[in-house]
Amino acid sequence: LGAAAAPAARLGYGTSFGLVARLSWFGPAYGARADGEGVTATVRQELLTADLAYFHAFDGLIVGGWLGAGPYHLAARGEVALPYHGQNASVWALAGLLGAGVGYRLTPRLSLLLDVQLLVATPRPVVTARGVLLGSAAQPSLLSGLGVVVRL
Repeated sequence: LGAAAAPAARLGYGTSFGLVARLSWFGPAYGARADGEGVTATVRQELLTADLAYFHAFDGLIVGGWLGAGPYHLAARGEVALPYHGQNASVWALAGLLGAGVGYRLTPRLSLLLDVQLLVATPRPVVTARGVLLGSAAQPSLLSGLGVVVRL
């Protein structure tokens, strides 16, 4: 499957010494496609994880890392030439995440964060048509993002 873009949101609770427990939501991610002979599948993906993170601040610079796990959903909509009919199907998997990020504190309550994550899902999500493999989620998949962190 190819690249996809998605919004993301995180809600967490942090300690004064940098440990953070949070929930992360990614999706829906659109843009990935799987193509085969006479068939195209458009793919939508969602991910929800529970994460345990650690962040440390050096003056205005913030660095951190995290581990997370949760359900991953992939839905595919098939489009085929006549006389065939396209079908919709979806699959669920358990995903594990390993991530790291670097940020800059703009104010005491507002920061920018750039992060990268590796995702592994089991069972491996695949897209098939008429018994032929059209594509699968990469193992590991690479996620990246640029976001705003607001401390309440």
